[in-house]
Amino acid sequence: MNNPQINKIEKEQLSRNIKTDILVIGSGIAGVVCAYELKKHGYDVVLVDKDQVGCGVTKKTTAFLSIEQDYLYHDMINDLGYEKAKRFLNYNLEALSFYERLSKKADIGFQKTNLILYSTKNENKILNEQRALQRLGIETKIINELDLNMNVKKALVIPNQAYIDPFKTMFFLTKDLKIYQNTKIIKLTSNYAYTESNTIKFKIVIVATNYPFLRFKGLHFLKLSQKMSSVISIKYNQLTNMYLSIDEDGLYIRPYDDYTIIGGFDRNLKNEDQNNLQSLENTVLDIFPNVEIINKWINQDVVTLDKVPHIGRFDMLHQNWYLVTGFNLWGFLWSYAASQIIIKQIKSNQKSYLTNPQRFFLNKAFVKHTFNTFKSVFKFKKPRCTHLGSSLNYNTESGCWECPSHGSRFKKDGTVVNGPAQKDLKF
Repeated sequence: MNNPQINKIEKEQLSRNIKTDILVIGSGIAGVVCAYELKKHGYDVVLVDKDQVGCGVTKKTTAFLSIEQDYLYHDMINDLGYEKAKRFLNYNLEALSFYERLSKKADIGFQKTNLILYSTKNENKILNEQRALQRLGIETKIINELDLNMNVKKALVIPNQAYIDPFKTMFFLTKDLKIYQNTKIIKLTSNYAYTESNTIKFKIVIVATNYPFLRFKGLHFLKLSQKMSSVISIKYNQLTNMYLSIDEDGLYIRPYDDYTIIGGFDRNLKNEDQNNLQSLENTVLDIFPNVEIINKWINQDVVTLDKVPHIGRFDMLHQNWYLVTGFNLWGFLWSYAASQIIIKQIKSNQKSYLTNPQRFFLNKAFVKHTFNTFKSVFKFKKPRCTHLGSSLNYNTESGCWECPSHGSRFKKDGTVVNGPAQKDLKF
């Protein structure tokens, strides 16, 4: 979804020492929405990014706006309880309302539609999810087939979901913000951020850099991983609904003007070679025979080990540092939720225990992630990631060295493509 409009967001590079009420680091949708909402509350806000505005994960997003995000609420009610599942749902409903309100102020490509949650393998999961949503107050409808060339066991129609144009949205949200691009923060102290040449004095800082760029503070590397998703756009304008599979290697599909965007075959980065983009292309051509493929790309996002984002105070030592990350591939909705959680905590110290980055949990995903991290760190193999020293794998499809522990990616020549690594490889 690489749109040239994103390149119109041109901001200057920081060239002097400044001070502000709130510094936001990272100009993807999370940082931008936080800055936009905080400015509305009367704060002086500065947003900085090491690159161009919105040219990281946000540039490649598919911008689904859906309360349903995989096989979610059934497990959440069982694992976290009804009240936390309801709170999770309400965050997403509030975010949907935000973008609808925004669409009254500007053309952001907002379009309401149905989301169809489906499975080609397990009808019981669809029925479980319907019961969970019904218990949470969401009316849905079961169907047995799709208007696509695809056989399903069961599908669930969820009305009043939406999609937007991410670039029109970013363009509108950033137009009145104080932003410095190509401004890399290399060090944070209690009230100062340092670039190579300048300082920014702040009262509050929000780290919205996708994966936190600070290596050890908060020990977030123990609770965060990354996932890659393959995406293809095709010339096809007959789609009216959005679709989301709950199956492993399942798809998510949405219309986009005269095109259709299909993503899926999500993967972690622990295996050396996975031809997921080619597998996705083969699947797309099965569903949409003879269609013209316009573009294909790979996106990457931070995922949490309990499926709940990390939004709140960065760690226990810095009461004025905040973190927003771990949106589990659903960044546009959770960006708004993050802004409201942070604002409540800043203004009235009202903490969200559901999303608290310092929460402790112990589950199978945590044990597996910890084991794989130590296994990779102590593996006698080079090159090694400049983040925490994990041995890297080379992926021929992406043409990158990939860290199986925390998701850093490097070009073949060693240049950093995705964090949390901040330094290039040296061969």
